[in-house]
Amino acid sequence: MSRMRDLIDELGGLGLASIGVILLTALFALSVLKPLEERNARVTRELQPEPRESAWKRVNISRSLDQFDAFYRYFQRSERLDEWLAKLYGAASAAGIELKAADYRLEASQQRIARYQITLPVSGTYAELRAFIRAALVEIPVLSVDQLSLRRKNPNDARIEAELSFSLYLARE
Repeated sequence: MSRMRDLIDELGGLGLASIGVILLTALFALSVLKPLEERNARVTRELQPEPRESAWKRVNISRSLDQFDAFYRYFQRSERLDEWLAKLYGAASAAGIELKAADYRLEASQQRIARYQITLPVSGTYAELRAFIRAALVEIPVLSVDQLSLRRKNPNDARIEAELSFSLYLARE
């Protein structure tokens, strides 16, 4: 015990304070810095992109062909073009929109899926137009909206003049 007292006397207040600072620094490094360094290393590993394997090794050809077949089967429907168009006209009349004219065009292509473009000039309230588009997309699962052009003649008008462009996708036989 006397040796300890001698050592303390020899170190003095400044020496003891220095030892305290060294101990606190070591405690801080172990309790705060070490966990932060480990967390930083973990986050860095997570953010680094995984090494890429060759795409040829990962692709299962038979599975890919099955997926393509499933994709093309989706477009093989029992409905004919005139039945799809009847559903489109039915959706319009159910929404309160009268279709007076339309532009139909079959896109020339050698692909397995044919694209039939339909352009409809229509007039109605915003709610009617929205109901028509929603009903058409629900009734015709192989239909997409390509473009909408909306305009009002007068800012106070409830009716909107619109030009709607749809694409109807049909599987070629």
